[in-house]
Amino acid sequence: MTRFFTSLILIFVFTISAFAQKNGETTGILLGDEETPLPFATVSVYTAMDTALIDYVLTEDDGSFLIKKLPLNTTLRIIISYLGYEPVKEDFELSENGAIKDFGTIEMTSTSQTLDEILVLGERPPIMMKNDTLEFNAGSFTTRDGATVEDLIKKLPGVVVDNQGNITANGRAVTKVRVDGKDFFGGDPRIALRNLTSDMIDKVQITDDREEDPQQLLADDEVDQVINLKLKKDAKIKAFGKAYAGGGTEDRYEVGGIVNSFRDTFQLSMVGYYNNLSQTNLSMNEMLSLGSFVTNRRGYWGGGGIDGIQFGAGGSGYPTSLLGGANANATFGGAKMNLQYFYSNNTLEFGSKTFKEQTIRPDSVFFYDSQNEGNSKNQGHNVTGGLRWEIDTMTQLNFNIGLNYSHGERPSFNEETSAFNDKDNILQNFVTTEDPSSANLGLNTRVYFNKKLNDDGRNISFRSSFSKSKNDNDLFSNFERTYFQNAIDSVVYFDQLRTSYSDNQSFEVNLRYTEPIAENWFIDLEAEYEPSSRINNIETRQQYQQDPDWSLIDNLSNDFSRNEQEMELGTGIRYQKDKVQVNLSVEYDILNYTNKFGDEIPDFNENYRFFTPRLRVVLDGWRLFYRYSYNTPDISQLHPITNNTNPLYIREGNPNLTPVRSHGMYVSKFSYARKWKYRLYMSGNYRGDNIINTSRVDESGVTYSRPINFKAPSYNLRGGSGINRTFELENQKISVDFDLNANIGSGPFFINGQEGISNNTGLGGGLSVNYNFHDIIDFSPKYNLDYNHNTYEKVDYRDVNIFNHRVSGDFTLYLPWNMEFQNDLTYRYIPQTTPGFRKSSFIWHAALNKKILASKKITLRLSAYDILDQNINFYRYVNFNNIVDGQQKTLSRYLLFSVIYDFRDTGKGSRGGGRPGGGRRH
Repeated sequence: MTRFFTSLILIFVFTISAFAQKNGETTGILLGDEETPLPFATVSVYTAMDTALIDYVLTEDDGSFLIKKLPLNTTLRIIISYLGYEPVKEDFELSENGAIKDFGTIEMTSTSQTLDEILVLGERPPIMMKNDTLEFNAGSFTTRDGATVEDLIKKLPGVVVDNQGNITANGRAVTKVRVDGKDFFGGDPRIALRNLTSDMIDKVQITDDREEDPQQLLADDEVDQVINLKLKKDAKIKAFGKAYAGGGTEDRYEVGGIVNSFRDTFQLSMVGYYNNLSQTNLSMNEMLSLGSFVTNRRGYWGGGGIDGIQFGAGGSGYPTSLLGGANANATFGGAKMNLQYFYSNNTLEFGSKTFKEQTIRPDSVFFYDSQNEGNSKNQGHNVTGGLRWEIDTMTQLNFNIGLNYSHGERPSFNEETSAFNDKDNILQNFVTTEDPSSANLGLNTRVYFNKKLNDDGRNISFRSSFSKSKNDNDLFSNFERTYFQNAIDSVVYFDQLRTSYSDNQSFEVNLRYTEPIAENWFIDLEAEYEPSSRINNIETRQQYQQDPDWSLIDNLSNDFSRNEQEMELGTGIRYQKDKVQVNLSVEYDILNYTNKFGDEIPDFNENYRFFTPRLRVVLDGWRLFYRYSYNTPDISQLHPITNNTNPLYIREGNPNLTPVRSHGMYVSKFSYARKWKYRLYMSGNYRGDNIINTSRVDESGVTYSRPINFKAPSYNLRGGSGINRTFELENQKISVDFDLNANIGSGPFFINGQEGISNNTGLGGGLSVNYNFHDIIDFSPKYNLDYNHNTYEKVDYRDVNIFNHRVSGDFTLYLPWNMEFQNDLTYRYIPQTTPGFRKSSFIWHAALNKKILASKKITLRLSAYDILDQNINFYRYVNFNNIVDGQQKTLSRYLLFSVIYDFRDTGKGSRGGGRPGGGRRH
């Protein structure tokens, strides 16, 4: 594996060296009105004869620019453009004796015309800054026939797509992609970028996601970015999409497709798939996150993608996944409406085994060995809708609503054995057969309204949300317990039926008013009211062999309801000018809770009143935040009944819990404007007292856990840094990202009557490189290291160190004859795992694609999953006195042959120019 990555890096270095050549450069400084520097102006250099683009830059903060690697002995043309100013155009020539052209100080002349009106179409700059929007002219970036929008995005300066499909623009995450300003399947970036072709795109616009931050209260590092794809007019005429089908060894199969129809005011897309595959990085992890339709994070219910490359669940198990849905967008004046529906039906055959070592004292160690296997099935319906309405230039209204229903079953067989001091000294064995089922119904709505009352900063905003969920859960369990330390009555059998019903609803309304009191000074007033109600009824019945009747178990059953009335009144004074903000505020919280526990426990009320001061400072590149707050216990911690669904881990709630106070702090330094982008941050939290789970382990190894208020301090301090740089070379693009993070924490615990303190130190980091050589190579190697060190005070537990190494690489080679060779490699190594569990795995997926026919609308694909047959999901973690190793059943090696049909216009005649990186001629 090491030789493979070394060879690829050497190829990469030699490729760069091969393209080194003698060249020239040009430089200068741009000034605007009153000799002020003009940052983010576009400076482009073309060949004067055919206006083919050679290179371009955006000016720095001081208005300076430098363009290197310009050809010698060729007549060149420089065009400088900036919104609101007349463009500057001049021809020049470089030679070996005069390889540097210094334009000195260039004073630009303001104009009332827009840039589009005064530029010659054939000399349109490849990149422009329009207010806060960075706009790329798609025609200036050449892509191969049939390339997707993702291929186009990868060529844009400052934009990086990693081997998981995550997008960053100038060092900041892109979380939404829109098409002509409309949400495309919930704005999920990967879906739009892989299902539209580059020849459909006229412009790519990148802007800050400040749709609900009209007062610019958030700092740059708090704001993600949005990509808007503006389509060409001829791309809105016909329907387009793709369909695919495939089959392979081990009875693997896939079938599916997507179809789209875009008009000026209406968009319609439909998607569907059915497969029994697992995802790979060959598809950039295209798990669908459409609207609020989200697959289970652990992979229990499956998942998928829609680009015809790879579909199915990820992580573990043998999945079968079915999904179908539609997305519609309509525009009425300034209002944009969106409606989505999805149906899912997913099954999963799963299995896992874990080993836990639990230290009570140096001479008292329990070992737990467990296995689990079963099948799950989940069906779901999801409907979401939304409205984004710019009523006028001063008024904005957003509305969202979602309705979902799901039904699931997850029968399983579980066996767990406990031993004391020696793995062979078995105390007891539990065998449990479970048959759970659930039905869940949810409704969510959200309203946002903002009104600018004048141009001086007077503003009023309104936010409101309502959510309601009903959940019915039945769990039928058959318990068989064998206790080896007692020869009499050593085997116990019983059945248990645990029925739970919850009905939760909450309503929240927030009103915020801003009044300017002086130049750059504001008063902020805020009020919030949040009433909610929670019902959680649990009934548990048991049946023994000697007694055929079902008996209600009181300590496992209870009716619990809780009414919450929360009010917050806040005021603050704020200074804000440009990118400087100082905000000092205080919030008064009123919390009234009414708890009802049925007949067994008396009802009781909780009433809390407290102030929470806050300080927020934002300077140009700096951000600091402090908050003092109260943290109330969760409803699951208050519910007083016992939960014995895991016979070796019995949990119960505590209705006597009280809130705890905490101090929170965050500080960061960031820069996204320069060529080197970086971010440094540090956050901390301190609590003088805590809510902790106190545990007691009996002589048979059964753990009893209960939350309590504990008078002992805890703290956690985290910090990190990230730096990245994109190098633009001739026909090549290299992006380097390095991140480092560390954390130090300390917290109390209470086990078997003994108080202890757990200290944790963690260190992690990663180095990734994304390299692209135009239409030949895409290469993205990455290395990650996570290290955790755990020590203990007041107890005699042994220290624990855990290392987790991960090396991955995504390598694509674009071959002649319309072929692509894709590789996804991942190596993991955890050296400290328990004997019998995997320490390492080397997973290699590969695929060969071949486009056929003159139109290249059909792709033949041969993919190989887990070529080395080492795929397994394994892990290790530490939790106080527990060390846990585990691994899960996963799909292993198979081959798959697929046919993908692309039914869209190839866009011939509208593609970019005929040389790598060149502009098109008009």
